[in-house]
Amino acid sequence: MAPPRDDPSRFHRQGGWKARFQRGGTIKTKGPLVVESPADLFESTGDAGKDFDLYKEALDELAFGAAGQTVEPAPKLGDGAHAVTFRQGLPPTAVRHYAVAWRQGNVTGYVLINGFDGRLTLSDAVDLARKQEKRIQRATG
Repeated sequence: MAPPRDDPSRFHRQGGWKARFQRGGTIKTKGPLVVESPADLFESTGDAGKDFDLYKEALDELAFGAAGQTVEPAPKLGDGAHAVTFRQGLPPTAVRHYAVAWRQGNVTGYVLINGFDGRLTLSDAVDLARKQEKRIQRATG
């Protein structure tokens, strides 16, 4: 992520992980072509809340800079979630992006997916975010 989320010691961050996957496809390929999913553990819920606020700001800047939009209502994840979507390019090769960030106790999670417009849905992103949410619950007890 861009500053200030790029500082690994921000807000008393204790650690985390990041997964990134990519597959090939054509304009007929359904589902995500790229999935990025980091999670960060903080000393307190307040520190995680500050990080989540940075996510919201960064996602809104990203989406609105690309003529995107905030997803309302946000998906129900953790203790609060925020989601945006935007499209890059023109049909038939336009790429749709969905980004979902959430706070879960003293952890923040994030899922960013992209794929061809019309072949990718918010549900695809939320399903992956819920899987990440379960991994976080297992890891943090």
